[in-house]
Amino acid sequence: MIDFVDIKTLVICYGLCCCTQLVAFLLLYRVSRSGLGIRWWVFGSVMMVFGFGINLFRDVELVSSIAIYIYGASFLLSFLFIYIGITEFVENKMLLRPVLAVAGCTLAVLCYFVFVDGSIFLRRTLLSLSCAIISLASAVTVGSGNCKHVLPARFLKYVFLFNMFWLFALVIIPWWGGAQVSVFQRPAPAAATYFLLMTTSTFWTIGLIMLVSQKLSDQLRSSKQFLESTLNGLSANIALINAEGNIVLVNHAWRNFASGNGISHEIVSEGANYLNVCEGVCAENAHEAQSFSQGMRDVLDGKLDSFVMEYGCHSPERKRWFQGRVNPFLGDGPRMVVVAHEDITERK
Repeated sequence: MIDFVDIKTLVICYGLCCCTQLVAFLLLYRVSRSGLGIRWWVFGSVMMVFGFGINLFRDVELVSSIAIYIYGASFLLSFLFIYIGITEFVENKMLLRPVLAVAGCTLAVLCYFVFVDGSIFLRRTLLSLSCAIISLASAVTVGSGNCKHVLPARFLKYVFLFNMFWLFALVIIPWWGGAQVSVFQRPAPAAATYFLLMTTSTFWTIGLIMLVSQKLSDQLRSSKQFLESTLNGLSANIALINAEGNIVLVNHAWRNFASGNGISHEIVSEGANYLNVCEGVCAENAHEAQSFSQGMRDVLDGKLDSFVMEYGCHSPERKRWFQGRVNPFLGDGPRMVVVAHEDITERK
């Protein structure tokens, strides 16, 4: 006997869990709008929240049957949309058509059980079986899809397998003794259902976020490698500077110039504040350095679209002239600028 279980509290907790899941996927979608599958996960979460809201009207006699059907359909569709998102993300749609067929048949039969037959037992059995099948398909898909990240994929696979097992148990156990079997005393079945729904949906949300996060990290790493290789192919001394003036990235020409002129890499490489370096110059070209620093600040602050200046940077052996350019770095995220110093001595 589980008299201490408050079903209404569990229902409210499940609703809050659905809302939290929706917020998590919306934030994920905002970070990666082009990410494969994420929009389907958002749709799945929307269906969960929508179904929870509709379920509040199931006791209103006038719309009771409609509310029950919409609640059951939204519950099934939430599983289906999560699965579709997974097929897109891991690029494995081998089981998509069979799953869509199962979902379509379930919705049709559910309509009969709600509006004609009225059997709560058969309705719950049908939904549990269908969601168990979709969970199994999700586990198989994420386990055999094109996913480079083994740990989160394996985690998701086991979460969906566990989800399949307990949903399948809800189908099998009552049939041992028929629809009136009393394997658990009320309200244990409903309490266990809501608790397991909250647990598994939370875990698969975490797993999906882990998958996307690692994929975004890979994309960021690839983008950085592409940017580095591109900059390294240019002869100008180039650095990427963030909004605080810190150096984010430099090319080979920049490093070689620093080495060839006895400049410490610590003050002109990644992590150093280039604005402070320019403003701290005390040599004869200190005025040009400070003017260049102010030009960088103006571009970073959006006061200028770009900044260009020519200056002398002479060595003991020869006179040298450079052209410094500051242009905004076009990309998402905080404002950054590209600083390029090009030797124009031959033009002088």
